Order: sequence, then C-alpha cells, then structure tokens
Amino acid sequence: MTPPGPVGAEARRILGRYLRELREAAGLDTHEAGALSTVDQSTVSRVERGYHRPGREVLGRLIGTYRPSEADRAHVYRLWSRSWLPSEARGLWLDLGPDGRPLGPRR
Repeated sequence: MTPPGPVGAEARRILGRYLRELREAAGLDTHEAGALSTVDQSTVSRVERGYHRPGREVLGRLIGTYRPSEADRAHVYRLWSRSWLPSEARGLWLDLGPDGRPLGPRR
C-alpha cells in the first residue's frame, strides 16, 4: 500500500513547482540554472512544469546549483522518490483531439 501523500504525476508537478521556487530564491533564470548545472535549459523548464521526471544525476546537479537548506533538500528528494510511484489513475490513457481536449479513453 502506498503511504498517503502525492504520488506519480501529482508528485512530479509539485516537485517542479518546488524546484522553480528554489531556483528563483537562488536568483537564477532557467538559462542561468541550466548553464551552471550543465543541464539543458529546456530540461530545466520541462522539469519545473512537471512534464519531465529528472533522473537522480540531473536532480543532484540542480540541487547543487540552487544550494537549498537541508530541510528543502530532503523535501525535494522525498517528492522525487514519490514521483516514481504509480498513481491511482495509472492505466487510463486519453486520446487527444487537435485542440488538445480529451476524446475519450483508449481501448
């Protein structure tokens, strides 16, 4: 049984928002963060928007660049580990129309 709290895509979105807050607190834009952490700027952006789950190495580079407190660092890694857990909605895929709206579940 999964412990309570965000998992899967929800945890990934929360992680992204949290990383954005840490980057902004460090006074960096996505280009600067990418350059300093040797992570592509588009990857930084996709992670922050919750579209991409970073690997341990990329996450470590970003955290090393942002230099958060130990409590913030622990929270980031907790969210990151939970982002790998399956969510309740796993297995439900929606086909999207040209306007981006769901057409219905795939069969």
